[in-house]
Amino acid sequence: SGPFDCNTHLDSTFGIAIWLAIMLYTFKALGTICDDYFVPAIDAIVERLGMSPDVAGATLLAAGSSAPELATSLIATFLIVGDGGVGTIIGSAVFNILVIVGLTGWIACKG
Repeated sequence: SGPFDCNTHLDSTFGIAIWLAIMLYTFKALGTICDDYFVPAIDAIVERLGMSPDVAGATLLAAGSSAPELATSLIATFLIVGDGGVGTIIGSAVFNILVIVGLTGWIACKG
């Protein structure tokens, strides 16, 4: 019985509720941070560089939203010995190719 077995009394009673509350709080905090800081920062960069909003959305927002995944992959690959970084990269690529590109094509055909 290790620390990550999820066999404690907390896990069997309130563990899922606590996990869901933390998850919802994290999503709300992420949305607030993006609305208050990320988007205005991108707007300032776009204005200073004279970029069109379409180019900024395709490049700067994509790079900014992928930065946490890049940091996770780098930490998991170089600082923590294991396959977490490789799994993150492969999983993300498969999701992006199958779901994002597939939905984009499907929606484009419907419109």
